[in-house]
Amino acid sequence: MRRRSPRAGRSPRAATGARPPMGWPMPGWRPWNARYRMYDLDAARRGWAVNRLGHRLRLPEERARLKADEAGYLATAGLAPRELAAIQARDWPGLSAMGASIYALAKLGGALGVPLPRVIQSFREPR
Repeated sequence: MRRRSPRAGRSPRAATGARPPMGWPMPGWRPWNARYRMYDLDAARRGWAVNRLGHRLRLPEERARLKADEAGYLATAGLAPRELAAIQARDWPGLSAMGASIYALAKLGGALGVPLPRVIQSFREPR
């Protein structure tokens, strides 16, 4: 049987006692394909109204109000004109670019009768 070195399997920190460098970007981090967006705090701020709408649509009574009068419900949702136009056009990638989270898009799509696989598929289609 082969003997292991006493340091085998130990982390570099344990060997040197030094902490790995911290900060952003992290060492070795590379941005991936440019068509993928990172959802961060800035995106959440940009998409606040759409995200709030998606969060409200988790309630059955809110979904019923949306189905009963889509235009009237969206008019009272506090959306910007371009957000409203994107929802009416079912432009899911456009809403994502405006800062909508995938959770909000899933709730919004479900309430509007668009299944989640169709929402996701729209991101793969050429624009």
